Amino acid sequence: MGLDGIDLAAAKEHGVKVVYTPTANTESVAEHFVGLALTLAKRLRLGDMALRRGNWKARYDLIGTELRGKTLGVLGFGRIGQQTARICHYGFAMPVVYYDAVAYPAAEAELGAERAAIEAVCEQADFISLNLPLLPNTRGVVNADLIRRMNPPRI
Repeated sequence: MGLDGIDLAAAKEHGVKVVYTPTANTESVAEHFVGLALTLAKRLRLGDMALRRGNWKARYDLIGTELRGKTLGVLGFGRIGQQTARICHYGFAMPVVYYDAVAYPAAEAELGAERAAIEAVCEQADFISLNLPLLPNTRGVVNADLIRRMNPPRI
């Protein structure tokens, strides 16, 4: 998100207007995360691949899980992170734990969300939505050590 991937000088030189619309994709990105979480929880891709191969027995082997009650971890609790949390909290009764440099007391109250250190979020969450902006202090924050702290899948 943002304009950091656009050569603004070249756009100006060629008469191309560049518009910054920070809220335009909030809902779409949040819904995309939920779709991916459902795909993982329900093992949809594996089921699709098995079906295409004619493996009808896979329906007995590919038993998924529900999102309901699983913990959502959100790394970066701005507009997109909060909207993702709303969908998961209200739609699937998912507890929410988040990491952000900034506290969001109104969203915490609305969603029952808990702010925690990034390591604690990864240790508690069953699904993690990564929404951190790429800044010098966030580059590389998700690394092998942090990934090792994540819960094993409960699928």
